[in-house]
Amino acid sequence: MSAFENRSWDSLPDAISSSVKTLNHALNDDAQWQAFIRTDAISEPVIFGIRSSAIDDAVLVTVGPGSSTVVSCGSSSRCDFVLVAEPSHWEEFFSAHPRAPYTSFVGIQVGPSFHGEGPQEIMFLHTAGSDSRQYHAVMNDPTMRRKCKMIAFDLPAHGRSFPGENHIPGNYTNTEDAYVGAVREMVKVLKLNKPIICGASMAGQVCIAVAIRAEEVGAGGTIPLQACDYLAMERHFDDKSPFINQSLFNPNWIYGVMAPSAPLANKKLIWHLYSGQAYGIFHGDLDFYLGGFDARSRLSQIDVKKCPVYFLTGEFDWGTTPDMSHATAVKIKGAEFKRMHGLGHFPATENPSIFVCNFPF
Repeated sequence: MSAFENRSWDSLPDAISSSVKTLNHALNDDAQWQAFIRTDAISEPVIFGIRSSAIDDAVLVTVGPGSSTVVSCGSSSRCDFVLVAEPSHWEEFFSAHPRAPYTSFVGIQVGPSFHGEGPQEIMFLHTAGSDSRQYHAVMNDPTMRRKCKMIAFDLPAHGRSFPGENHIPGNYTNTEDAYVGAVREMVKVLKLNKPIICGASMAGQVCIAVAIRAEEVGAGGTIPLQACDYLAMERHFDDKSPFINQSLFNPNWIYGVMAPSAPLANKKLIWHLYSGQAYGIFHGDLDFYLGGFDARSRLSQIDVKKCPVYFLTGEFDWGTTPDMSHATAVKIKGAEFKRMHGLGHFPATENPSIFVCNFPF
């Protein structure tokens, strides 16, 4: 029997009064709650509440800067956001056996794609906050299919790949060890033989890390796209904020780093991919890309005889410019660099036919 049975649900604070008393402590100890409110986007207190449609009395939750939470009761007129439901709906929601289904993730399932019959194995890595659909056209290009056996996979919690059972939505972050580890394990599981690792932006940075750690990964070469040895950029939290719809913000934010000449259909595809990822995934990937990766003191460890490095950078990318990529390439003895005309930050998706023509083989 539910502790909430045999009571009036006209006043929600009264109906769940015993739980309200312990809610503040519970929220401050709840990892999921903390993951959502741990954001610099909350610069002043935000109040949201839940109440019955019968009476204005509401349970109020105030979230302040520094991940602070205060639970109280009062008028919903004080709220920035309020959730209202019929008394009978709240009764059903809080019942011992509510009808609504609940789900959870179990394990990690990573979805790879394979295309081509050529002799050269190449693994494509997607950009921050996106997934491997970026390479759909490249992996179906007749020339690439003839020359290469192509593999692309979604990082855990991206695209078709499930997060792990310990994943807390909103708490995701990416690091060099985690990213290189994912590439290493995919190379091992798929039994690849010295594949070339290629990726743009965040994935371009990890291509540099893979070149440094080539023996560990089992890589036979890397093609960093839109990459440099270190990228420092001021972080913001508009991509992880309770005030802003990230499904709109994220794709609009990255739209400007594409080449203006890219076909509109391809721009829309990139917009769609960036609109479709889970909460906090893009922000967590940028933990690695924007300042989290630093190879400046390690470039001398790259042996291009064992792992050749060929930088390709689109000319319209103002985030990682061709000059930045070239400056990194010249620090690696034997590395090569090419500026790609007519392309921006997402070269493989913006204009696949132009991108393929720039490949070094």
